Amino acid sequence: TQLVQMKMMNVSEIKQIISVDTSSVRRELQFLTYINDNPIYYETEIVRRAIYRYEKYWIPFIAKYSNGFESDKFFCPPQDVLWVWHVHMLAPTYYARDLHN
Repeated sequence: TQLVQMKMMNVSEIKQIISVDTSSVRRELQFLTYINDNPIYYETEIVRRAIYRYEKYWIPFIAKYSNGFESDKFFCPPQDVLWVWHVHMLAPTYYARDLHN
């Protein structure tokens, strides 16, 4: 067995490896807070309609105009569709498959 010696990294070394866009994190938190503060987005009929609109209109739009996962983040659908889209993108394998079907 080969022993591997680990070096403790200081904060500046860690910052060179990991980069976080704090403005994107803030926007994401604002969106999730908005959804959480508006329970209508959890109501069955609202979710059902949002999924319908997402599948019927949004996925075809994204499939036609998308240049890839990273560029998709810059499109801006209505809030309910955005919520469905957000959840869909949390499963990137299914998201990519569904956009190709």
